[in-house]
Amino acid sequence: MLGNYAVRQKASDLQEIAPTIAEMTVSMQIERNDLIYRKIYIDNLNTISAISSSHIIIANTKGEIVAKTSRISDSYTTVNSEYLREPLSGSVLKTTGDFGGIFSETVLTVGYPVVYNNEVAGVVFMNAPLPNLDRDRFNTGRLFIAISAAVILVALIISYLISQKMSRSLKSINQAAKNIASGNFKARVNVKGKDEIAQLGATFNYMAD
Repeated sequence: MLGNYAVRQKASDLQEIAPTIAEMTVSMQIERNDLIYRKIYIDNLNTISAISSSHIIIANTKGEIVAKTSRISDSYTTVNSEYLREPLSGSVLKTTGDFGGIFSETVLTVGYPVVYNNEVAGVVFMNAPLPNLDRDRFNTGRLFIAISAAVILVALIISYLISQKMSRSLKSINQAAKNIASGNFKARVNVKGKDEIAQLGATFNYMAD
């Protein structure tokens, strides 16, 4: 459950960031495509990549990689068509795998369409390595176990204290009963509280009277 939550949360985080990259792609690459804006654009991609712990790839409608972050090899120039279908139709892609062999590790991929003049002009792909998610999952699980252990410990202490209180009350009633059985009719139970044990003690004292 924790693992699935971590993946869903990461996918949600990437999906929130992707529209910003899509808007930046339109303003800095489609509308103003020159070397100065190109450098600023790539620097921004690398910054977002570092902050979001993801690898970013921008592809056109043909699947050709037109921009990417620095941690992705230059030997990859295209994206498999299977990853383009949903974003090119206007939907958001969410999947896991090696992204057509581009990555050596399993990644969570979110594909978001880049829309220009009411048409899909490309796709933003954000790829988060699952080992990083596994680390987050482990840390969350460790925190969950620590909290559970603390709750169980407190519950055990409270249960012990309650049982000791009940035990003392029952021992008091038992001793009073033994005293009366031996002829000491002045024996009484010291009644405290209003719980069932206290009511039993009061009933015993009434019987003794």
